[in-house]
Amino acid sequence: MRKLFPTVLAFGVILGSFGIWSCNSSSTSVIEQDTAAVVIAYKQSSINVIKGVAIVPDTVVSSGGAVKRFSIRPSLPTGLNLDTNTGLISGTPSAPTAFTNDTVIATGPTGIDTAIIVLSTPALESVIWTGNQLVAVGNNGVVLTSLNGVSWTSRYSGTTKNLNDVTWAGSLLVAVGDSGTILVSSDGSAWTNRTSGVTNPSGTRTIISSITWTGHQLVAVGYSDAFGGAILTSPDAIAWVHQSIASPLSSVAWTGSQLVAVGETPFVSTGYPRAQSPILTSTDGLNWASQSSNTQSALSSVTSTNSQLVAVGISGTILTSPDGIAWTSRHSGITSGLNSVNGSGTKLVVVGYGGAILTSVDGLTWLNQASGTTNILLSVAWTGDQYATVGDVGTILTSVDGITWKNSNP
Repeated sequence: MRKLFPTVLAFGVILGSFGIWSCNSSSTSVIEQDTAAVVIAYKQSSINVIKGVAIVPDTVVSSGGAVKRFSIRPSLPTGLNLDTNTGLISGTPSAPTAFTNDTVIATGPTGIDTAIIVLSTPALESVIWTGNQLVAVGNNGVVLTSLNGVSWTSRYSGTTKNLNDVTWAGSLLVAVGDSGTILVSSDGSAWTNRTSGVTNPSGTRTIISSITWTGHQLVAVGYSDAFGGAILTSPDAIAWVHQSIASPLSSVAWTGSQLVAVGETPFVSTGYPRAQSPILTSTDGLNWASQSSNTQSALSSVTSTNSQLVAVGISGTILTSPDGIAWTSRHSGITSGLNSVNGSGTKLVVVGYGGAILTSVDGLTWLNQASGTTNILLSVAWTGDQYATVGDVGTILTSVDGITWKNSNP
């Protein structure tokens, strides 16, 4: 309640509702009080915690009254710090963290305000080599870059959507993910959101799972609860053409003369035979031909080598083809799911569940290698002098020969 009259004190100081009047014989000055409510928000409402990788510093934005002190509860993971004067959250985590909601408390002369910060260690879904750096993307919008596969830098992506794949289009990085998310960057550091044109009808999911560059156009594939499979093409990552198909697609590769996409058959009721998993080929990204996969196993990844195509999937499935049309099943020696395949030109590497790593020099005979982890491995890349694989719980491994692997964040 506002006072009608100031209170006069014996020593000549007058207190009012809007300030403090200090009186003497020669002058009168007014010292204003800050009566605005404390209001805070953070640039990032969630923080990706990758062991051994400095987080993107999270800055606070105060739009109200002055803040005298910041505090947080529960405490941050070891290695992360809150500046009690500025509210900045920064540091390098020493371990992964479980999904946690932390509350930052800003205290000022007129009261307090709080902000919720979500901390978690996301899966890294995809890793590629651009020619001068490794780029990894994953859940909760995480983006990491590295020049050597050992030291990694977190980048601010501007999204908390899951990112499922990334490709290098000659002068542009393009990342794709859930809800039709498309991000672009010229350097891997600054990212811009693009509109894919893929909508997400109420109660459904739309996921772009894979993307490749043909030399003159981008081709992305995915799936939607509402539409089945999806194919998107664009010459510039700005204007996109969308096609709907019957089957969900998980991966697409460019051979130099044709596109090859693989996926899985939509769910059918119990008691009905499951159809073969889809394999599609196209020379232009617009007209697609269906090929026989001869398997009901869901296919998760496809890559092109100098002499053949290789596709992998659940239950240890490995298929090879000389032309994308005729496919042959190969014995992998394991039954766990396989998530990604890539090659150096002389050796193929496949990664999957339980830390599985397989290698082959010809695509016919496969050897099981020790990865040193039981975490799910989701993607593998070749840089020209080493392999890099990423996966669940922020896992990053590297190897010069595909046989001996080192943990980049032990």
